[in-house]
Amino acid sequence: LLGMVLTRPVVELTEVAKAVSGGDLERKVRVRTQDEIGQLGITFNRMIEDLHKTALSFRSVVQSAKDAIILADSSGRIILWNRGAQTLFGYTEAEVLGKPVTVLMPERYRDAHRKAMARATLVGAHRDVGNPVELYGLRKDGRETPLELSLAIWKIGEETFHGGILRDIQERKQMEHQLEEQRLKAMQAYRLHALGEMAAGVAHELSQPLGAASVIIEDHYLRLRDGMAVSEQQWQDVTREVMGLLDRMRDIVDHLRILPRDMSEEPGIRLSIDEVIHTSLSLIGTQLENHGIDLDLDLADDLPQVLGYPSRLEQVFINLLSNARDALDEKGNGHPLDEMWVKRLSIRARYEGDGQPGVVVEVADNGIGIEKANTERVFDPFFTTKEAGKGTGLGLSISYAIVKNHGGQITCQSRCGEGTTFRVVLPAAGESGSADFMPGAQES
Repeated sequence: LLGMVLTRPVVELTEVAKAVSGGDLERKVRVRTQDEIGQLGITFNRMIEDLHKTALSFRSVVQSAKDAIILADSSGRIILWNRGAQTLFGYTEAEVLGKPVTVLMPERYRDAHRKAMARATLVGAHRDVGNPVELYGLRKDGRETPLELSLAIWKIGEETFHGGILRDIQERKQMEHQLEEQRLKAMQAYRLHALGEMAAGVAHELSQPLGAASVIIEDHYLRLRDGMAVSEQQWQDVTREVMGLLDRMRDIVDHLRILPRDMSEEPGIRLSIDEVIHTSLSLIGTQLENHGIDLDLDLADDLPQVLGYPSRLEQVFINLLSNARDALDEKGNGHPLDEMWVKRLSIRARYEGDGQPGVVVEVADNGIGIEKANTERVFDPFFTTKEAGKGTGLGLSISYAIVKNHGGQITCQSRCGEGTTFRVVLPAAGESGSADFMPGAQES
């Protein structure tokens, strides 16, 4: 009897501890004495109350969360399910508790999930912890929905638990899809606009060799008609000259075919930046001349090659030259000028080994310039300082994306009323910076 009296409080403490460990936070220790055993019971009850409050707070937060919160044990069975999960997947808590978490996944993901969870349980970590991942979930009605998952993993003793916060991103995906469609349409519209702008210049570029070929052929036709002798050497010379003119016209037409083509799936090649600049000038150089612009071309000898897409880089320089032309025209047409002022445009290319090493190309003009507040925005999509109807605001944005996809940088420096300089830096082929360029990357 004495033994029973002495051991009863300890036995009761043990039973309450087992109940609490099983999740029953309503049990309390009956305190009958004020001795050490009684004080231990009081302390134990306070611990249970604190634990109960913490559990209620945790459950309140979990249940009030809009996102789905799901916990699973080491065997992959669901042990916690909040109202957000019920809204997202359509299952009630009673329907899923104790069920494998794979019921929430399309069949194609289940095997990979089991292997990942087994590996995570073995090593106590998962590669996606801390990195939100996008996947598809399977609703109760059989529909799939895109989700963003934030994963957590922890161990208590020998058991590993997995937790996930899932967010429905269907609306976001739809919006991204719509924005992507609009972006592609805008890019196509810009390319067509750029081709339209170049049409006048190309017409002049083609008219010159056409006119020269016409004069040569007409001269020899008149000689033959009038019975004048034409030697074999003369025929060879005129044939060689006309063929050269035809080759020049063919190159111009070929570049017009390449510009609107999507080359994102084609591998980049080693190319010479001075050839890119010369080709760009062949498509817009006559426009610059017709606008009365003095061109200063300074290309360093023996520039290293860069890795990329020639037509895409031509698109960048054509855009920079077109913008410089417009800035010079605006200053010439809308502002009182000194008689000594001349429209000047310079293109300089060199290699720099300091800072960010690579091939540097600077396109500078002494035109209208850009206000300081706008220089940081010139690469934003749809931002333009031109009048309505005279610019899409996409040229510099696309140029920025092209240069970045080549592992380079493009920056703008300008002083309002004095001119603007665009600086393009491209890593030389084989340098560490060129590793950033991924053949097949598409400008955004």
